[in-house]
Amino acid sequence: MTDQRIIYPTEGGGVAVVVPAPEFVAAHGIEALVERVVPPITRRIPTGLFAIDEDTGESYELHDEVIEPRPYKIVSVDDIPSDRTWRAAWEYVDDQG
Repeated sequence: MTDQRIIYPTEGGGVAVVVPAPEFVAAHGIEALVERVVPPITRRIPTGLFAIDEDTGESYELHDEVIEPRPYKIVSVDDIPSDRTWRAAWEYVDDQG
């Protein structure tokens, strides 16, 4: 069994913990799993342009979508608290900043 976990911040401010399948990691590597399971961050940025809905006649603002990689870490299973009581309060800390 693999002794690594993938963690990343969720949209709601929590932390996702991915437990890799040892067979997948053995066949493809943990970075390949990261590409499959860590979703990118998608931001909607207002353009200042408006369009009209053909069905309702209401106007709405157009947005551009910006997609960027979500930060993640590959950590030891020992770095994950075994007590899940306060798991909803876990925070992702970016060591790069």
